[in-house]
Amino acid sequence: MIDGAKALRAAVTRVFDHPVIARCQIHKLRNVTDRLPDRLASTVAKRMRRAYHADSALAAEAQLEALAKELERTHHPGAAASLREGLSETLTVLRLGVPPTLRPANSSAGSTDTCTSRLSAAPSTSMSLPKVPVPAATMTP
Repeated sequence: MIDGAKALRAAVTRVFDHPVIARCQIHKLRNVTDRLPDRLASTVAKRMRRAYHADSALAAEAQLEALAKELERTHHPGAAASLREGLSETLTVLRLGVPPTLRPANSSAGSTDTCTSRLSAAPSTSMSLPKVPVPAATMTP
């Protein structure tokens, strides 16, 4: 589960063969609504949440694409483009058949964010590892 960071996605695809990428729906929702006036943002957020809780990825994709078209028609092309960018990856949990009871935990990079924030807040321990010389022949640029 990743957010929309291009460098993170590139790193995952470089390290793993054929990874299944799942984008955080909450980050996507924020990215889209941040490009909208307040009066419209809450309505769009509700529609996106409804789509993310659809019975299938196909139904969700149809709802989100219809919303993107509507955003374009109502002069919000930035929000429409944001919604479409990585849309398929925001539906990975639906495509994988993750049960609805597990989706909230798996639809967000929040669990990763929480782990990261807990690690940053953890007290530092001073532990030093032994230094091992690396022969020059094995070093790569």
